[in-house]
Amino acid sequence: MVEIIPTKSIIDGYTSIAMDVPDEEFSMRIASLKDGVGVGHTVTLSRAVKEYASEIVSCSIGDEIVCVNDKVVSASDNPIKALSDALSKIEDIESRNAVIVFLNEEFDNLEPDMEKMFSELYPHLEVNFVLSSGFIYEAVIGVI
Repeated sequence: MVEIIPTKSIIDGYTSIAMDVPDEEFSMRIASLKDGVGVGHTVTLSRAVKEYASEIVSCSIGDEIVCVNDKVVSASDNPIKALSDALSKIEDIESRNAVIVFLNEEFDNLEPDMEKMFSELYPHLEVNFVLSSGFIYEAVIGVI
């Protein structure tokens, strides 16, 4: 039997798989997987390739931009500043338990500064880093 569970992001897929209960029957496993979709926030860090302006943020080509759930919410010439600003806009971040950072291995130099930022601003969050390749983003972060 095959069931397709639509997800919108890497984080949706990750939290869905994390909810799997392998010892259950198929229908219960599918229900658990579906429960994992949409429970987290997807945060992406990348560079602007064009000028952009909205009511919330503006950026220049080459600026670091951060999207939360597909909306650009922060921009800076410093990736850690852009990220910390974006995370502060997640209203329920204090009720979250963990962060998983899929860090593009080309940007692994950001890990120590990200780790420091998370420990200072959000010490209650368990933070895990996974080095990845092939992303168009510098980092994809799940706040779960």
